[in-house]
Amino acid sequence: MQELDPTRGPNLIARIYSQMVFDTLFALDHKLSPKPMMVDRESVGDDRLTYTFTLRSGLKFHDGSPVTTRDVVASLNRWMNGTSVGGQLRRRVAGLAIVDELTFTLTLKEKFGLVEFMLAGAGAPIPAILREKDANRPDGEAMTAPIGSGPFKLRRRRAGFGPSVVFERYADYPARPEPPDGLAAARWSRSIGSSGRSFPIRPRRRARSPMAKSISGKASRPIWRRSCGSAASSCAAPTPCHRSPSSVEFPDPAVQRCSGRAGPWR
Repeated sequence: MQELDPTRGPNLIARIYSQMVFDTLFALDHKLSPKPMMVDRESVGDDRLTYTFTLRSGLKFHDGSPVTTRDVVASLNRWMNGTSVGGQLRRRVAGLAIVDELTFTLTLKEKFGLVEFMLAGAGAPIPAILREKDANRPDGEAMTAPIGSGPFKLRRRRAGFGPSVVFERYADYPARPEPPDGLAAARWSRSIGSSGRSFPIRPRRRARSPMAKSISGKASRPIWRRSCGSAASSCAAPTPCHRSPSSVEFPDPAVQRCSGRAGPWR
């Protein structure tokens, strides 16, 4: 995982990281239909050109600062102006306007039926919401300490052999009341509370190098252990615990297909 700016991350690994640390206005459910995430209310004008969005109250970044429409507009402009995916929406947008701290409008040049779908981050990079000052920074300035408003905080990255990324649960994340559905609604189980336990994932056996494999003639791959209370499971790639970990750790760059529970935000 090289790129920490969610509006610039070009691949699946960057997308997974972005959806853990940052939040989006909408998210896709299991049917790939956009559902509100940071948005509380939406209204569309009779002409189908003016969209009015009101944010949920109480949204905060990991540094404790409130999420406002200034952050939203700056983030959307960064995504639309700097990516080919966002450019598809930029060509159709006449303007973004702030109404108040929680309400803003998006006006189209022509009717376009995929506004919410694109704001849900259907591709990569995703239209994640950054702090205004992060969204307005120069393109050449790297993001080294990402501050999002998503369900997890990036705690550390470790390079070298078997690199890993560690995320810590954000206790003040206001999960939506709806049950998890794809990437939408609540992004973790609410049964444990903010003092959930830590379930680190660490390598139990190292993978053999291609040279070692060619010498021995035997294929080998790493086995990663996942522990959840008294139950434990092993698989070829880690899947985060379904009981809402307070921190998760998995090797980078791989979150491969593996039996187990769904996505890291559950």
